[in-house]
Formats: sequence, C-alpha cells, structure tokens
Amino acid sequence: MLLLIRTVALIGALALAGLLPAMPQAHAQDAANWTGVWDTKWRGGGAQIKFEQTGADVKGVYPLYNGRIEAKAEGDKLVGHWFEGDRQGAFTFVQSPDGGSFMGRFDAATAEWWTGVRVSAVEDVRVDQSSPMSTMRSFLQTMNESGADNVPRATGGGMGLAGLAAGLVDVTEADRGGLNMPDYTKLLFTVIDNATFRLWSLPHDIISSDEVTATLPQYGTRVSFAVTFRRKNGDWFIVGPPLGQLQAKLAEFQEARGEAVDMVDDPSRLASPRDTFKVLLSGLTEAGDPAQAALDLRNYSQAVRGDEAFLLERYLKKVIDRIGYVYWQEIPDDPKSNTPFVYFEHPAGNIVIGPVETDPDGTGKRKIWQFTPETLAHIRALYADVEDVPVAPEFAAFASTDPFFIARGLAREISPGLLTRAGPMEHWQWWMLGLAALAGIVFGFIANALISLFVRRTDSPAFFRIVEWAVRSIVLGFFLLLTLRPLGLPQVVAAPVKAIAWSLIVIGAVPVV
Repeated sequence: MLLLIRTVALIGALALAGLLPAMPQAHAQDAANWTGVWDTKWRGGGAQIKFEQTGADVKGVYPLYNGRIEAKAEGDKLVGHWFEGDRQGAFTFVQSPDGGSFMGRFDAATAEWWTGVRVSAVEDVRVDQSSPMSTMRSFLQTMNESGADNVPRATGGGMGLAGLAAGLVDVTEADRGGLNMPDYTKLLFTVIDNATFRLWSLPHDIISSDEVTATLPQYGTRVSFAVTFRRKNGDWFIVGPPLGQLQAKLAEFQEARGEAVDMVDDPSRLASPRDTFKVLLSGLTEAGDPAQAALDLRNYSQAVRGDEAFLLERYLKKVIDRIGYVYWQEIPDDPKSNTPFVYFEHPAGNIVIGPVETDPDGTGKRKIWQFTPETLAHIRALYADVEDVPVAPEFAAFASTDPFFIARGLAREISPGLLTRAGPMEHWQWWMLGLAALAGIVFGFIANALISLFVRRTDSPAFFRIVEWAVRSIVLGFFLLLTLRPLGLPQVVAAPVKAIAWSLIVIGAVPVV
C-alpha cells in the first residue's frame, strides 16, 4: 500500500513538473494590445507611430519618414518589418507588463535599439493649415507642448507632437543637409523662437498666390527672420530654408541678443517676460514652490507668503486659461529691456510683468522679471469678473481641481450671494472660517473624551483640567491652520489667523510637554 502511494505521488509530481513549463506558454498566447499612438526613439532619431491592431495583425504608420509597419503580435512581442520607401528591415518589440512602453531591436547584427512609450497628448492638439497664420499657430503649439525649449507643458507625447510639427514643414532632403527631420524641425523652431511676433500679424485673409513671405523680428534688435509659406493641395506649409541659412540666422540672433546662450535658454533665471510666463505655466507650476519666483511678493508678509503664492499662482492661471493659449513667441524675450510687459488689460485689473532688481544670494544685484504687485493685488477681483468666460479649448482637458476653486464653485451653486464681498473676503469664506473654528472646538472636546477613556484622573484632577484646555487649544490651532490654503484667505485675514493658530498650538504645547 505504501509503495502504491509513493508511486502515485511520483507520477503526480512528474505530471505537474511537465505542466509547469506549458503554463507561461499558454499565457503568452494572449496577444498584447498595440493599438494607439506611441512616441518612439532609436539611435540618432525617432518618430511617432500610430498602430492599429486587428486580432494578431498589427499595422502602423509614421509619416515623419513616410514609413509603415506590418507585424504580428505574439504574446507580449511584436514581430514584423518596417518600410521606408525602398528601405526595409525586420524588427522585434517587447511590450512592458503595464502596456505603457516597449523595448526592441531592428537590426540584430548591429544591435540597433528601438524604444517607445504610449502617449495621448497628441490627440489634444488640433492641426489647422487653412492659412499661413493657422499653420504657424499649429507649428508653435505642437513644438511648445513637446518641450522643444526644455520647458514641459504637455503630459506626454513629446516626440509625437514634434512629429505633427514636422508634418507642417515643406523641406527637401538636400536642404536638410543630411540632418534628420526631427533635428531639422527643432532647429527651425529654435530660430523662430528667437523672434517675437503676433500670430495675428501673419497672413490669414484671402491670399491669391500660393506662396507668401512674412517677417519675424527679434524683440529689441534689428535682426529678423523671413519665413515663407507655401500652399499645396489647399493646405499651407512652412517652407524650410537650407540648413546653412538656418544655422547662420540662429548665430545672428544669438549675437544680436548679446547674452550668454545659457542665460537666454534658462527660464529659471527669469531674464525676460517670456521666462516668467514659462516658469508660471510650465509643469513646475503644479509643484507650487518653483513658480513662486515668478511673483513679486514684496507687499506680502513672510508669514503668509507661501500660502498666498500658492493661491495667487492659480488665480493667474485661471484667468490666463480664459484669455487663451499662451504662445511664448508672442511675449518679449529681451533681457536688456526695462519696459513692463502688459499681457492683458481689464477694468478690474491688468496682468503685467515688470523688471525687479534683486540680490538673493548677496553676490550682486541682477534684474529679473515678475508679475507686478499691482497684478497680484487685483487678481482676485479680476477672476471674479471673468469667471463666467469659458476656458479656452486648449485648456479644457486640463481643468484644475484646486480645493479652493472647488469650494468656491460649490458656494456659487448654493447661492451666488455667497460670493459677494464682506470686507476683505467673500461671505462664504467668513462662514467657512467660522465653521472651521467651531469644528476645532468640537474636536477638541472629542479628543479630551478619548483621552479620558484611557487615563485615570483621580490622582491629580487639576493637572488634567490644564491638559484638557491645552489639547483643545492645540486642536483648534491646527484646524485654523488647515483652513488657510483651501479657503484662500487674503493676507489681511490670513496673517492674524495664522498668528492666532500658532499661538494656540504653542500655548497648548507648553503644559502638555
């Protein structure tokens, strides 16, 4: 009997061991999903690829190189061929477990790598080639969003966005001078980015000829760039100049500016109004602190400066979202200028960036550009006046969910009268501040009740009465501190509330310690 049991167990173990290798193989038969837009890169280049998958068959296109892909999905692998005109080759991609990226090779003999990441930001940008102005608008928006100037604005899709921009450029391979299309497009953008002009000034009405030229001046100098637009099959394209001309024009722009290249290209130095806008509106803004440098907070006390800056940034962004998409190239970038830049004018207040002398590290004064104190003083009233204006279409997908604006929106839905001002604040802010104080008192008593459940009071009741009041003081102080940012209290109220809150916490902490 024992021998029989051992034999059965051995057979079962061998059978299980034989099945184990087959299990991953069976799982691998489930083909990964390749459908979508991917940012891809290879040594010395890259392109946006759009895949469409039907079962195991996958087809892709990447217009940047007039390329296409035909492949089969095998588990997490994609095996097939790429075609670019008369050139072709084999490749193998392997998708990551989360489906967000892939790694592969397209020439095993020379170990050429090809990587990609799935993106969606490309779908949010609308390309319009109905006029030279709209073509330039599309070119600038796609390149600005791609982070071509090292300032991130989109949530992804940099290569794909750059690919869209490259599709707006009409340039021969000979004029590219051996440069690949992504690098040539970035060079063209860099030259245009050195100019400052209004998009509205570009040709956009009825144009009889199929070719037109516009002059893009550099702010504060006499240098300009003549850009030509060409109409082909009803669509307008930017005509790409020969590589040598572009390189010479870029050198001319940089020499005319008379500033070190790293100073001009580093927005964190706030060397121009354009830099200030970049710091405020780039991805840095979401972190809160870096964008504070773009605000002239000299009129705000140090005690509440951080909380005020956090909210003022968002007030500015909310108003700008209603004005429209910010094209860096429409904002002056001359570090030598001393003329304040008026971005927006309104009866309730203007949005202005002005020069400020500063010496943050004690090494000598230097000039930076910040949103003026007058702008910050009126931004709340300005937002209240333009709040009903719809957000510009380009920003609709990235609507902010700040707690303050959510709370303010709820108050408005309950009763528009809650948004009327009573002194320095709106009615709803007064009510919420009072409720926060009441909640702090109530939770202080609750905390005392919980303490009483675990501590005996018979030995020294006087001591415990002191501790009870101390705990109530600490809890109330914390509740008041927590209300500062969500309620968006102005400095005249926030400063004393913050002082009272910390006083309550310190006074309560002394007897407890």
